[in-house]
Amino acid sequence: MAEDPREAEIEELRRQVRELSGKLGSKAQDSFADMKETVRQNMGDIEKQIREKPVQATLIAAGVGFLIGALLTR
Repeated sequence: MAEDPREAEIEELRRQVRELSGKLGSKAQDSFADMKETVRQNMGDIEKQIREKPVQATLIAAGVGFLIGALLTR
């Protein structure tokens, strides 16, 4: 029996979708790893600044907390 040309086309489309899914998944994992490293570096910088200027950091945190509280009570 001859295979229906539409079935062959559907199978080719499925293969392409699987291939694209694999590529996108790999790119997403790479992007996530890069983002995770950037966040880790930024957290280190923030911790360093907090240790160097604890009073300023406390005042900033209090101000941010006040603003968030004011926005949530509206």
